[in-house]
Amino acid sequence: ISSPGFLRDLPFGYSTYNFSIKATDEGGLGVSSYAPITIKVMDINNNAPIPTNPPWILNETVTNSSTTVIFTDYDDPAQNNTVPFRVDILSPSGFTLSGPTVNYDGIYQLTYNGILNRTITK
Repeated sequence: ISSPGFLRDLPFGYSTYNFSIKATDEGGLGVSSYAPITIKVMDINNNAPIPTNPPWILNETVTNSSTTVIFTDYDDPAQNNTVPFRVDILSPSGFTLSGPTVNYDGIYQLTYNGILNRTITK
């Protein structure tokens, strides 16, 4: 096993890795034996929730245009994915994000408060 080690969380990793090893004496020319190996990788809370349903489209010239934004936390649901998270808009003003204050499922509604006009709204 070499650096960086095992990836545990989806979408790129696995919670269990299975493989076999072979040991042979006499410098590889003698008798061999095999052993099945199962490694269970323990989860840690190492993944931030990320938005997983782009693109997000808001129609212009519609009052209070909105779209759904879904955040996913790829930590193990039985262990560290039970930690609630929150999502805040940092900038620009004019947008609101509605949903539970503390969220487990990651579903929010993004709304522009007013009418979007791509020739004047930045």
